[in-house]
Amino acid sequence: MFNRVTRSSITIFKKHTIRTFASSLTCYNLNNSRSCDIGRQVYHSFAVKSFVYQYPEWSANTINDVVQGLVDKFQVSIGKENVFQLIGEAAINEDQVGVEKILNELEKNYHKQLYSKDIHLLSHLAHPKALLKMIAEKDNGKVCLNVKQLTSTYEASVLYNENELSKELNESQLIAEKMACVKALEGYFYEKLTNINVDLASLPLEEDVILGSDDLKIRTLLIQKKANEPYGLTVCGGEQKVVRNKDYIQQYIISPIFITDIVDDSPAQKCGLHVGDILIAVNDHSLKNVLHKQAVFNLKKFVGRTDVQFTVMYDKSVLLKHQIEMKLSNRQKENIKDEIASERFGKWHLAKAKENPEEYFTETFVHKKKPFFPKRHPSSKRLWDKYVT
Repeated sequence: MFNRVTRSSITIFKKHTIRTFASSLTCYNLNNSRSCDIGRQVYHSFAVKSFVYQYPEWSANTINDVVQGLVDKFQVSIGKENVFQLIGEAAINEDQVGVEKILNELEKNYHKQLYSKDIHLLSHLAHPKALLKMIAEKDNGKVCLNVKQLTSTYEASVLYNENELSKELNESQLIAEKMACVKALEGYFYEKLTNINVDLASLPLEEDVILGSDDLKIRTLLIQKKANEPYGLTVCGGEQKVVRNKDYIQQYIISPIFITDIVDDSPAQKCGLHVGDILIAVNDHSLKNVLHKQAVFNLKKFVGRTDVQFTVMYDKSVLLKHQIEMKLSNRQKENIKDEIASERFGKWHLAKAKENPEEYFTETFVHKKKPFFPKRHPSSKRLWDKYVT
């Protein structure tokens, strides 16, 4: 009897220990992310003010480009520990002396050591995709940016005339793409980059630049495959959403159907479909403003054919919105799991689940409430404002 009780106690203790560790690990990762975000904002505000006083002749665009170039440089190259995390942790703990010490060190070692050549490079490297595309067009070359989603990171690689120039891994797809392009420019087009003369303000936004695809043009592709062979793609979208227009009038829309994943060596990949392509039509069936269920039904209808025509248009914005929504959804689920595991909220969840299991599951995991972001009063200050006033 004693042994049975002991084994039971040990089992309960192990489960509690694992649960506590998982909860603390989740909180640790969230705190790290929050510290980095706050630290980045603190440094950005400080750097802008520093350059305004140091270089009063600079335009706002030049200051923004140089600061952004330094931000990109710091978050990947300064030591093993993220400098923005150190700034953020000091700011959260209201250690103003610690924050100012790090900022002054960065200003001394980087801001005041900038030469005209460094300024030219930093300001231009804030637009790596646009400049890569411009250089390729002048040389009649073909530049392509490939992105693969791995387990917890994104792998971005730059190809020039089918030769790989650079590769970058990062948890953020945007950072992975940008740093891969920066590496390609510095490693293979350094001389052209230092001598290029272009109005940076006239360049398009980085998120609007597409490398390796027809720039937001409608394409018609023919998938050739065996009868009943899968296309080899995954689609999302077709959801009813509430949006507000520029006049703040609420409208109901159906999100477009788009590709989120493509299997290697599949018919979809071989015909030239890309992750981020919006499906406009399949054969003679339109996929515009249709719900997800109807879109899947239309796609399955032609699986038995050997030739299927897809009409698509690449739009990176829908893919990025989807990734942000998925991250937010996963974070909400992790928060709910932490609540269930905690002593404070666990009893409440258990009582609700016993009272009406179906309603509890639907409200908790399916129809989650949208996060509330309070508006900042004009007279209030953000955490990082105290370091730049």
